[in-house]
Amino acid sequence: MKPQYASPMRSDTVLGASVNSFGELVVVIGVEALATAAQCHPDYVDVEGNPGPLRVISPTVFARQVALELDHEDEAGDTIMHRALDQAVEAAISGGAQGVELDEAMLSFGGMP
Repeated sequence: MKPQYASPMRSDTVLGASVNSFGELVVVIGVEALATAAQCHPDYVDVEGNPGPLRVISPTVFARQVALELDHEDEAGDTIMHRALDQAVEAAISGGAQGVELDEAMLSFGGMP
């Protein structure tokens, strides 16, 4: 199921994450902000950080393609979003996240079954 957002976003909304009133973790970025991020990607700028060969000519079309890649499943059924969420969960726990309990004894015996 694709997420439905309660309020419209602006196309220049910068990348961000929050928990909304529906109890959902929502990650958002406006299509213009995504286009800027793509054009500033390290692979597409020169050594001084100046814009390079990539120019996003249709931010909405490009954003749809990026969304498809975010949802694309690899052979194991994982997506880029799954891997990003796994990394964020690990970083939050390693950073002392509130709202969780971690049984260190279970970790020392090889983790969860």
